[in-house]
Amino acid sequence: MKARILLAITTAVMVLPIVCGTAQGQGTAFTYQGRLGQDGAPANGNYDFRFGLYTNVSTGSQVGSLETNANTAVSNGVFTTTLNFSNVFNGTAYWLDIGVRTNGSTNTFTPLTPRQPITPAPYAITASNLTGTLPAAQLTGSLPAGVLTGIYSNSVSFTNTNNIFAGNGSNLTGVPSVTQSNLLYAYDTTSQYVSSAGGFQNVAFGTTTSSGWLVIASGEFVAQQSGVYLVQYQAHFGNANTSFALTGMIRAILNLTSTPSEITSSEAAIYIPASSVGLASRSFLISMTAGQMISLQMTSNQAGTGGAFLESSVFFGQFFPSVSITIVRVQ
Repeated sequence: MKARILLAITTAVMVLPIVCGTAQGQGTAFTYQGRLGQDGAPANGNYDFRFGLYTNVSTGSQVGSLETNANTAVSNGVFTTTLNFSNVFNGTAYWLDIGVRTNGSTNTFTPLTPRQPITPAPYAITASNLTGTLPAAQLTGSLPAGVLTGIYSNSVSFTNTNNIFAGNGSNLTGVPSVTQSNLLYAYDTTSQYVSSAGGFQNVAFGTTTSSGWLVIASGEFVAQQSGVYLVQYQAHFGNANTSFALTGMIRAILNLTSTPSEITSSEAAIYIPASSVGLASRSFLISMTAGQMISLQMTSNQAGTGGAFLESSVFFGQFFPSVSITIVRVQ
């Protein structure tokens, strides 16, 4: 005669990682406890249980895979077992379908009805309404873009070089451009003569407009940020000699007052006919660290007021400075 197996009382207890701050490694398994009756009395012995998770109390779709826990001890009707349906508990209501048979039997599982609702433990209810500060160490994986919407009242810092903004930035406002925060423009309106033929001397600047740079008395321009800089200068060389053509040269120097070195490809040479003015100019890129300095130097093959010099004047009604320099951080 087949014994009747009845499920008298079942309760579900889920142990979730969010219950306490030290439970980060608990995974997706949870403890299930129930009471099994047989022929109207509490069951005793070992039984095989089969568990399935469904979206409806009677029909619905199966979620995850079937769990079979064989040789489960039942004492005075009470049994406790561990279930793991992976990471499927997202707030959706689920019901537990349970089948049972005597341990070691090859018979099919006897379904126990009705299916049992999976209800949360009290702390899990609190966790679903979690507010306030959550330690960053407990956040893992990728956050969907939908949960990051809204307005942030405080600043957001991206300190990892892999953090990027996607798109063309058309909706970004209040962001200073590179030229607004890292620009220097300097020029001089006086004539500067070479004091020693063939020897380089510093170029003076009388007027500067800077943002993100420090201009010190020696005429050096000190970078306040590390990066790649675009440097462009122009120098108007005049020839005071009425009989002979002269040559002039201008170059850029790195760290003039500490460990000076000529910046490669920064030199511009010019041939100046007698009683004429010519323009020497150069553009170049240079990688600099914060605190490094740039300055200009000039020379000519003839010194003094009768030689080549940096000339500031008015030409066909247009004023031009003797020398100017523009420096912009581009990266």
